Amino acid sequence: MIPGHTTANSMENLAFELLLAGNTLAGLTLVFLGNIYNTFHGYSEAKQDDMRATYRFRASWALAGLSTSLVSALCAFTYNLMEKDFLVYVGLEFFLFAFVCVLVSAYYTWKGISKGIPKERRREPVEENVLIISNRTTADKQNGDKKKKK
Repeated sequence: MIPGHTTANSMENLAFELLLAGNTLAGLTLVFLGNIYNTFHGYSEAKQDDMRATYRFRASWALAGLSTSLVSALCAFTYNLMEKDFLVYVGLEFFLFAFVCVLVSAYYTWKGISKGIPKERRREPVEENVLIISNRTTADKQNGDKKKKK
């Protein structure tokens, strides 16, 4: 698209694509917010106080990306009602800012993952739980057989 040489048809297409892209980016940002929320609440309450600033910083970037991507989609939707070209351009600017916010949020999520899982959040191996369950099942069967013999 050449600036200054837009047609109504190309602006309608751009507004439609912006509407879809803004909503898609908002959905992706919700995934990052969910990850941030679950990771923060995975810590013990004592450790949450120490980690609050880090996760608040990450959540702020994700929330900024979510809100600006929704504003971008709203601008595109409003263009369909009013047919004012400036709304598409404003929506594009919001979308670009939202994209940067999501990239920053993704970077800090990746950075947190690359550090590894803290010792206090590590779970026991699944194999141990399977062995315990299988031993209980065997014990239950033996008790059931003894009751039948009596």
